[in-house]
Amino acid sequence: MILRIECPQCNEGFEVSDELRGRTVECGSCEHRFQVNDEVMAGSKDRFYPDENRKDVDLSRFGRAPATSAPVEFRSMKSDNGVAGRDFVGPIPPIRLFSTVVGLGLLIVCALFLYLGSRPDSSLLKDVEKLDRYSIAGFFGVVGLWLLSWGMIRNRIFAILLGLLGLGGLLALAHYMPVHRSPKYVSDWDSSRQRLSENDDEQRPTTFGEAEEPLTLQEVAKWTRWKSSVAPVMASEGDGNVVAIWVREMEEYRSLEIRNYIQQELGLDGRPYFRTLSGKEREGGLFIVSGAPINLDRVELVVSGFGTVEQTLPELRVVQARLSREELGGEVSNEANAKLVDSNNGAFYSGNYEELLSLDKGRVEDAVKRLAGAPPIKLRKDITVRLVGLMRDEGDLALLGHLSEAVSVWAEENDGADIALLNLAIKRRAAGQAIPEEMLSFFAKRKTVGAETLLIDLWSQDVSGRQRFLESYGSQIATLLPPYLSSENVALARSAVLVLGQVGTQAELPAMKKALSTSKDSSFKLSLEQAIGQIERR
Repeated sequence: MILRIECPQCNEGFEVSDELRGRTVECGSCEHRFQVNDEVMAGSKDRFYPDENRKDVDLSRFGRAPATSAPVEFRSMKSDNGVAGRDFVGPIPPIRLFSTVVGLGLLIVCALFLYLGSRPDSSLLKDVEKLDRYSIAGFFGVVGLWLLSWGMIRNRIFAILLGLLGLGGLLALAHYMPVHRSPKYVSDWDSSRQRLSENDDEQRPTTFGEAEEPLTLQEVAKWTRWKSSVAPVMASEGDGNVVAIWVREMEEYRSLEIRNYIQQELGLDGRPYFRTLSGKEREGGLFIVSGAPINLDRVELVVSGFGTVEQTLPELRVVQARLSREELGGEVSNEANAKLVDSNNGAFYSGNYEELLSLDKGRVEDAVKRLAGAPPIKLRKDITVRLVGLMRDEGDLALLGHLSEAVSVWAEENDGADIALLNLAIKRRAAGQAIPEEMLSFFAKRKTVGAETLLIDLWSQDVSGRQRFLESYGSQIATLLPPYLSSENVALARSAVLVLGQVGTQAELPAMKKALSTSKDSSFKLSLEQAIGQIERR
């Protein structure tokens, strides 16, 4: 129930809940406190002008002070939990309404600033690091949260939730929006150093220094001739579309296979541009990748495939790495190739193992083919581990086939190779990718535990082409075949009968005899009778 009351001090009218009857409230207009009772109810008393209802009113009291002062009594007011502040009674104070609007507007404006300022065509947040963006988002988010919670006094819980949502949104924008950098030159080099000239005759440090001490940004820019090699590409392609990979201590003949590897792993349309930094071997070369948005974390992962990442400099968009010899194949020469094809040569096995480490997929595939036809005499464990390690979900189907064939030659019992291949095959099957026939032959030959279901599934899709794998697997797979005897697919049912005739056991006879009694196909029944006879004779 709503009560209409009037302040006895200023006669301002309010509407309050019946729950406040008998409690002390504060006038939102004059801040006078009074008790909600019948005397302050609107319409409960006659209206009169001040002093109009007094009988002894005359003008003699004006202009003279009273003879004696009446005693004044002071009384302490007790706290009442039911006191309704002026913010809860009457209209919302303008200052709190203003605080609510400013807090909400601050969150919206900051969100637009972070979003629009992070666009490639905007210069508002260009070169602003993520840590600084977190600071901006956190400051304005906290201020907006405080303004909302103070202004929305009657809905404080909702205000806090809204403010926290806004703060989280601002931090998310600061984290996920990309940092675009302007193609600028390094400006804080010592003035005593020679300025970079148009003919690329840069001044370089005389030594690298200690190996464990990372090079500074200025030193990396000097060694890589950053101004003349990388900056022009960034200016034309956009800074987010360019990455330079500085590979130290590499021979120039490695550049082609590394370029091919980078192109394959990053999915580029063309090979990266390569530049030899000098005639000195230890300076290495510079690979410049451009043409599409490139993530530095992805580049670091690719570089780790052939070397060790020493440091990444986002300011220059440069990844500094050192070549790892153990991640590369041997040098290509006529003499080396002669050793690779002759299994009687003492360097055949070690040479082909090095080829398995090559970044060039063609060299790897040739080495796999050679090892598949050679007896596993030397380096058996190392070669097997490398062959299995080359198998990946996204691998080329032909290469996977050659690898499976080689693993079937080199793998030993209980070395885990069959389990690794089975897991790979299951992943490819789940992803709808083809599984090479050589891999299925490996499972059938090794009788890999757990491969029965996979072989049955693939056989049901291609009966004539994969029946041989079931026959090679043997009696362990026979228990899965009886349900297919009643299949509506005639070819599938006949293939199941033929396989059971080859690998079936006494355990499958009851199901076969039941199918014999229920079938109406005379030729199918004849095949069943022959299969049953084969099992009984065994």
